Amino acid sequence: MADQNLKLGEYELVRPLRSENAGFSEWGFGKKDGQTYFIKKFLSPVYPPENGRLGKRIVEKKKAMCARYEAEKRELFWNINEVSDGNLLRIHEFFRCGTHYYISTEKVDAIDFEKEVLRLSMDEKVVLMKVLCHALNSLHNAGLIHGDIKLSNVLFYRTEKNTVSARIIDIDSCFRKDRPPKNTDELVGDFVYLSPDYYRFMSGQTTTVLDQIDIFSMGLVFHELLTGKLPDYDHEKYRYLYESVLAGHKPVPDPSIPPQLRNFIQSMLWCTQEVYPSALSLLQELRLMTQGTVRPTPQRRSNTYIPAPPPVYKEPVPKKPKYSEDPEDWFHAAGDL
Repeated sequence: MADQNLKLGEYELVRPLRSENAGFSEWGFGKKDGQTYFIKKFLSPVYPPENGRLGKRIVEKKKAMCARYEAEKRELFWNINEVSDGNLLRIHEFFRCGTHYYISTEKVDAIDFEKEVLRLSMDEKVVLMKVLCHALNSLHNAGLIHGDIKLSNVLFYRTEKNTVSARIIDIDSCFRKDRPPKNTDELVGDFVYLSPDYYRFMSGQTTTVLDQIDIFSMGLVFHELLTGKLPDYDHEKYRYLYESVLAGHKPVPDPSIPPQLRNFIQSMLWCTQEVYPSALSLLQELRLMTQGTVRPTPQRRSNTYIPAPPPVYKEPVPKKPKYSEDPEDWFHAAGDL
């Protein structure tokens, strides 16, 4: 008989959820219908318990807040699933069990970054950069900002053909570019990878969050992918790289990186709110470097329990062209990297 302490709705947990490196959440693995899923528990908000300990007005207020939270998350997860073609980890299910909310995603076996990924050839690493630029472009095209791009939020794994590919994960904290959180305390971000513009927004110095906050952070991930370390800066004066940048010091990529790629990463790290390369332009630049194409990793689209949300915008959805002379239109139609 299954341990009831390890039951989470229709999921049977492999072991109790834990909080290591999870921020304001807990995580673990659970089985359902013979398949193993990654499960993440959100510690906030908490749905009011039906035990009569809270006053009716407080309960109704909390329920209304949770209803808004559910609607926002369902819209977000549906949008993510719609634009993911394999390199954005799709959300399988978003649900509430008891007083807490959870998501489940496909379980992907990650490979060791230092032992396997860093030892890849330069060409193989450029392929991974293409994959990640493609994933980031898909996210930004949907009007979404990840906000927490860092090495630990990139999952490297081996495909069925034994090649190494990558997926951007931890995308449940994404937010819409045109609707950033009003309370900056709700924003997440690792200060090690934080962009200067994101810090300005979090500290209330600006009111606009654009794609460049993800571009800067991904530039740091690429630097680690190529060298195994972050760009150097004056550690005696500054605790984090973004502080050095805000003081007027532009990041300098490591000289061990080949010149063309060094200039490429430099463009990502020198970007500002006024001037920055888009994920699509970065992808196109990588394609020109290699004159090759790489397609996103195919992902089985299992049935999802996240229904399409009520439409928010009334504009008609543009149809993908069958063929066009415009390279950008062709890119979107072909899904070509």
